[in-house]
Amino acid sequence: MTQIYYVTLKIVACFIIGVILKRTGVIDARAEKSISDILIKAILPFMILSSSQYVYTNELLWAMVGVACYAGIFYLVMLGILTLVNRNSKQSDSDKRIMTTCLIFSNTSFIGIPLMQELYGDAGLLLAAVFNLVFNIFFYTFGVTIISGRKFRPVYLITDIVSPASILAVILFIIPWRFNSYITSTLNFVGDIAFPLALIVLGSNIADMNLKRILTDSKTYMTVTLKLLALPSIAFLIVMGISGFVDMRPVTKAAIVLMTALPSTSLCMVYADKYNMSPSLCARIVTYSTLLMPLAAFFWTWMVNALL
Repeated sequence: MTQIYYVTLKIVACFIIGVILKRTGVIDARAEKSISDILIKAILPFMILSSSQYVYTNELLWAMVGVACYAGIFYLVMLGILTLVNRNSKQSDSDKRIMTTCLIFSNTSFIGIPLMQELYGDAGLLLAAVFNLVFNIFFYTFGVTIISGRKFRPVYLITDIVSPASILAVILFIIPWRFNSYITSTLNFVGDIAFPLALIVLGSNIADMNLKRILTDSKTYMTVTLKLLALPSIAFLIVMGISGFVDMRPVTKAAIVLMTALPSTSLCMVYADKYNMSPSLCARIVTYSTLLMPLAAFFWTWMVNALL
């Protein structure tokens, strides 16, 4: 339990640093974009590859398969349910598209991968990378199609370097060969930057948030409540049910619940702006869910450790 408090303290501290840097002008919108690109395109691949050096066990391999199956089923079921719900919804077409994608797709790479590594080490990181790989498959097919209305093109799947890094990490984990200590140490050295850097950028992103506007917007807090409370609750109950029949590692249970409890992905904002699909609503949902991330992470980590 001490680890939960420790990680929550680090999250809050980095958030505060990000807010201060934004308020004092040290970080601006351009710097946020640059740092985010560095994190996604350079640092996260190092972190993901370092997880491949974890000691191979059949148990962890089956955990990876289980997490991948859960992620795939989750996305398929959510897409099916929300498609049916939206048929009878009176919201505008653009609002329905944004609320759907923000509800289904979480920030699995920017937040999820570093968070799981911080809480559960390389085993957690490897499971998070597998979950993120499934995320990329569904987001760049269904997600982008929902927001933009354009047809899917396979090239979208390899535009994010995190996907090839995740595939390579899985392959390297399965084969018996391992890097020498110098390479592993270098991967860890670079990858360790990811968690604090991601949180500082997130803190700077929420520095200019208009709380009054968010709290008076029913679409925003309804989506965020479902995102951070309802969906993780369902995942939690599913894990409780399955673990009664199947022996599951604690890190597997944590990966399923915590990767479901993450804030909405900032990729939604990118495509909402690009295709002019309710960009302000998207920004409010992503920002508000990010603001509540420390509380959600603490609560669901505590729930997993205390009850599962």
